[in-house]
Amino acid sequence: MNSKRYAAVLVFGIIAIGSLAAHFLLKPNENGSVHGRVPQAGTFGEGASRSAQTPATVELGSRDIKAPFERETVIRLNSIVRRSLVAVRKYDAQIEAIRVDIFAAERDEMSEHQLADARASLTKLHDLVLEASQALSDMNAAVVELEASGETYNAAILAGMVRFVRTVAEEIGAEHARLEGQIV
Repeated sequence: MNSKRYAAVLVFGIIAIGSLAAHFLLKPNENGSVHGRVPQAGTFGEGASRSAQTPATVELGSRDIKAPFERETVIRLNSIVRRSLVAVRKYDAQIEAIRVDIFAAERDEMSEHQLADARASLTKLHDLVLEASQALSDMNAAVVELEASGETYNAAILAGMVRFVRTVAEEIGAEHARLEGQIV
C-alpha cells in the first residue's frame, strides 16, 4: 500500500470533518443568516487597503453554506471507508509474513508443517479479501441509496471514497489470487 492512498484518505477525512464543522459551528442567527469575513482588498505582499466597494463582512444566508453530505450520510460513508482502511492496514502489517510462508512452501523440500503454515496464511489473506469486498459491496449499496434518495451531495468526495474502497478491495484480491496460485 503506498502513501498516496493514505494521503487521499486523509484529504477526504479533512474535507468531511471540515464540512461537519461548518455545518455545526456556523449556526445562523435569529434572522437565519451567518456572518463571514471577506478578505480586504489589496495586492499580495502590500499592506491591505480597504476598498470602498468591498465590505468588511458579508452576510450569508444559512442556505449559502452547504455540507457535502448530510450528517447521517457522512457518518455511514466514513464508516465504510474506515473498514477499508482497517483492512488495508492489516494487509500491510501481515503481507510480508504471508509471502514468506507461501514462498517457503514452494520449495521442493517443503514439509507438511510449512504447507500448513502457507495455507493458514492464505486463509488470513482470504479473510482480508472478504473484509475489503464486503466494504466495497456496502459502498456500492450506499451510493445507489444516496443517488436514489435525492439528497444533495458532493460527487467528487463520493468518487474519491468509492475509488479508495475499490482500490483496497482490488489490491488485496489480486495479491490473494497471485499467492493462491503459488500453493499446490
